[in-house]
Amino acid sequence: MSLDIVDPSPSPPPSHTLCLEQGTRRFFLALHALDTGHAQAQAKDIARALGATGIHLSYETRETNRISEFFRALSVSDFTQSECCVWDGSTTNNTPCFYALGKRHYVRDITMKYLDIPGTRTTVKTRCNHKLCVNPYHFEYVSEPNSRLSCSDKSMLLVWRSQGVPVYQMAQALNVSRSTIYRNLNHERVPLGTTSH
Repeated sequence: MSLDIVDPSPSPPPSHTLCLEQGTRRFFLALHALDTGHAQAQAKDIARALGATGIHLSYETRETNRISEFFRALSVSDFTQSECCVWDGSTTNNTPCFYALGKRHYVRDITMKYLDIPGTRTTVKTRCNHKLCVNPYHFEYVSEPNSRLSCSDKSMLLVWRSQGVPVYQMAQALNVSRSTIYRNLNHERVPLGTTSH
């Protein structure tokens, strides 16, 4: 197995081959599926994630590679909350990636698309701060690429604001500047509460 997935469930042998098409380019991938329905669902999810325009699924077997193993792990949630899943494939600027259909695909972005997490301006960061971790349980989704706050942090700001928590305490709790707090609360509708700073 190419990925450093801790305590993985036994992987079934590849049972299908997926051929993805985009224009004249083709990309073949071994699929580990529990049955044909599972293979079809995986094929649609992978095609959506990679932006493929055509899908062909066959019963041919193909050798497993790190990309097919990663999609297998995603399809059955074969990750643990406590351990990082370290990507040992290609990287660009220390960011896990792979190449398919003539493009570079970043693993975290592909994971977000595979899991159908909406948001054209949503960026994935890791809570564990391991640059090569691709464990979806370690991901935080931020609404702006350079945001210091995750979506859950922003929700917490609104709760704290409605409870009257001072801005300086919010900034200390989230380890950001007060201006970051003000910037994130700027256009939010804030329920009743005190406005101490």
